[in-house]
Amino acid sequence: MCLPGRLPESMRGIDDCYIHYFLRAQIYGRKGESVATSREVTVRKVYNTPLRTAPSVSISPYEIE
Repeated sequence: MCLPGRLPESMRGIDDCYIHYFLRAQIYGRKGESVATSREVTVRKVYNTPLRTAPSVSISPYEIE
């Protein structure tokens, strides 16, 4: 599930956080029958860039002896 940043629940300016939802749906049928389901959802902030970057290695065109 991906939420756009313009939602009021978005977490702008806060690092390393999440919003926790507990969703429940119930359908009532005839004769008192019902079907229920629930799901736990955690929304985490996702960074566009990797948090850990690979160390850069510079290779010199000249050999050192």
